[in-house]
Formats: sequence, structure tokens, C-alpha cells
Amino acid sequence: MAEVKFELPKVKVIVKPILRDGVWLDKGHSGNWQYDNCFFGVTVPIDKNTGFLKEVLTQEERAFFESPDSGLDFKSGDLMSTKREHNFWKNYTIPIQKPESIVKEESVLFELDLSKPFDYIKYKVLMANTSTSGGNVAASWSERYNSGTYKIALVRDEETLVDIVSKSSKRQEAYKYLTVLQKSTSEMYDFLAIYWLSSKSYNQPPEDSTKEFYTAEYERLVEKDLDGLVAVIKDKDNYPIKILLNKAVKLNVLSYSISNGFVTVEGIPLGLTMSDAVSFLKNPKNQEHYLRIENYVKMNEK
Repeated sequence: MAEVKFELPKVKVIVKPILRDGVWLDKGHSGNWQYDNCFFGVTVPIDKNTGFLKEVLTQEERAFFESPDSGLDFKSGDLMSTKREHNFWKNYTIPIQKPESIVKEESVLFELDLSKPFDYIKYKVLMANTSTSGGNVAASWSERYNSGTYKIALVRDEETLVDIVSKSSKRQEAYKYLTVLQKSTSEMYDFLAIYWLSSKSYNQPPEDSTKEFYTAEYERLVEKDLDGLVAVIKDKDNYPIKILLNKAVKLNVLSYSISNGFVTVEGIPLGLTMSDAVSFLKNPKNQEHYLRIENYVKMNEK
């Protein structure tokens, strides 16, 4: 059987910053990803099992790079991570710098062409730092939030396209729904109140505010939590029950807090989350509680 030799793949990978919502910094602040004039370096990590530098390359890859086929000057054994003297990997560093003062989600730090030997080596060093236990590189865009230590993500062209298309579709859905809500100020309030009851990171919206205020709040949520917003929009079947829950909280038929969830005036817990409370009220065994809450709301709402 003929030996299968390693070949550099004809693939391009872009390296993107991972932005996270901060408590202290506003969206669009220059410090949301690395302060200006600051940079960090990605190096070959230590293998905790051996105490040596991690093996960045497979045997097949190392054989290729140490051969004349690669076009490089490495000799046999030069790229072993355990080499004691003149270890290529010991001081190898990939500097990561900001491409601009304000880094956005669409920003690109740099591109790697894996058909080029040194770009492939950079890629392998970055991949060696993808551990969820202290690594600072996400192996893909979809994994960027799998660890709190991830700072950058490796993104293949097709993955970027899928993510962009998905996000664009969700934004269109969100703004299409906004045009429906804007026909009624009270419906805009109801929607934002339901979102508040479904999210632990959003404050209760003020009642009897203006259409302009609610629109601005809605647009802010499109930017901050598009997935959460669309999830509320898509859950059409349960929307009437969520409206009921919101009105019941407003009329003090139910109490609501992040720590205790939804609780009746008799002290009966409906659930810690909105979805829990909806499931409780939809359960035929709990119809007595549902009808009691519904009747009280009908009798007391304006």
C-alpha cells in the first residue's frame, strides 16, 4: 500500500476577535476588545501530562515540513517540541493586535492561507490553544463562547457565510415584527415586558411610555440579544399565556423575582422561569390556578 503523504490544504481561515457584552463599557467602546496599543501573543502551550511543549504537528505534518517538499530549510528533528537545544517552538509567538480602535463583530484580525507553509504552522499553533481549560483560541466561530478565556476565533469562509446569512435573516424577522408592534403602544409595552420576564439581563420596561421610547428599546435589543428577541417572537403559541402572566404580575396576582420566579398570592410557585410558568398553566392538572388568574385579570384590568 502506497504511503499517503501530507499535502497543504487549499483552505483559507480568518482570525476574528470575540466580543463580549461588558458591564462597565458601552457597546462600541474601544476597550471592548483589547485597549488601544495593546497586544497579546499566542505561543505553544505546555502539555500538562508531559511537562514539555505540546506537539503542534502530527508525524506526517512534521515529516513534510522537515523535507525538501515543503520548500523550507528544516532538517529531520528540527520541529520536535521536545528538542532541548535550538527548539523552534520555544520562543515562537503569534502577535495579536487590534486592526482598528473600535473592533466590531465583523472585524478581521488577519487571514491565513493554509496552502502556505508558515501560515499553516501559525494555524496549528493557534489550534494547540483551543482547550476549554485556559485556551485563548476558539476552534470555530460557533464555539467562540464555549470558554470564558477565548479571545479570538478561527473562522472558515463557509462558516462565516452561514453565520452572516442566519443573523441577517433574524434581523429581518425582528424588524418585520417591529412594524406590527408599532401599531399599538400598549402591544409594544407588552412585548418588552414579556421579554423582561423571559430574560434575567433586562430591566422591567416602564409602563405608559412613548412609542419612540419602546422602539429605541426594541432596536437596542436587536443589537444586544437578537437570538433572545427572536425566540420570543417565534413562540407564538404561548404568547397569549405570556400576556396573561405579565398582566397578572402587573396586577399583583402573581409576584415575580429572578430568585423566586412566579409565585401566586397564596404562595404557590408556578416556576422559576417564564417557560416553567407557561408549562405549569398549560398542564390540565393546574386549570384551577389558570382560571383563577385569568378571571382576576379580566375583572381588574383597565
